[in-house]
Amino acid sequence: MTVMKRVALLCVILSVAVVSAQAGTLEDVKKKGILTCGISEGVPGFSIPDSTGKWVGFDVDMARAVAAAVLNDASKVKYVPLASKQKIVAVSSGQVDLTSRTTTWTLKRDGKQGVDFTRIVFYDGQGFMISKKAGVKSAKELDGASVCVTAGTTTELNLTDFARANGIKVEAVVFDGKKEALNAYATGRCDCFTTDISQLASLRSTIKNAILFLDIQHEFGSFDKYIWQFTGGTTIVNSWTKLDEIPVSTIESDAMSEDLKKRGFKFVGTTICYAFMQAAGMVNDHLVDCYRYKEVGSE
Repeated sequence: MTVMKRVALLCVILSVAVVSAQAGTLEDVKKKGILTCGISEGVPGFSIPDSTGKWVGFDVDMARAVAAAVLNDASKVKYVPLASKQKIVAVSSGQVDLTSRTTTWTLKRDGKQGVDFTRIVFYDGQGFMISKKAGVKSAKELDGASVCVTAGTTTELNLTDFARANGIKVEAVVFDGKKEALNAYATGRCDCFTTDISQLASLRSTIKNAILFLDIQHEFGSFDKYIWQFTGGTTIVNSWTKLDEIPVSTIESDAMSEDLKKRGFKFVGTTICYAFMQAAGMVNDHLVDCYRYKEVGSE
């Protein structure tokens, strides 16, 4: 099953005058000096915190682009993670100035819920994720299956419509958040999981990474023992005096990335691995005049 979805940026409006409402929101943002943007609670590739806690991904980049255009500074963004059922209300209530996250453009949402869809930024479709062991070749074979789905989404409505149109019965097991729905599927509470195809692809990688993580623990006794082998079991201490001297990757992070990829991990490029090494204390990249430089070295 594939249902085309148009994902767009949302901004707040007043039902009586689109222009004046948009202008009001724009002026409010300029006055505050910061853009408050609603994003997902964490979907790899779209919006997710990196090892330093910084939000990264496609949705984040869209928000940064808006901030750059309005405030001349892409960093002037406050990110507010929102569950699916909160994303419309958060905009219409003024909790956020806009949302940059998966939000299907529908006539009802655009005309009756006090929000304005601006531009389509991503075309997507809806799909199902199910174990290969089930032997299912088509979504039409899901008769009698239990399906994990997120509440308050067009995905939930599409699931009901799809079952009715194809004469099958499915049990919708509804969860408030996508993480809860995914975890329920991963632990066997549901036969399959349905959401946007792009999210299925990214979320599937997190399940696979988790399984591979457990494999490493079993092989080495602990993930800690495995990961520290790339620095010989000790912290690499550098002596940087300027920020532009700090690299984004090293031969150690290259080796870590290459090995993790060989094991089947996803989203483990050398830059990501080096950021992990910095966060985990495997490398001391504090400037020599930073008070933490000596503290880290003595820990």
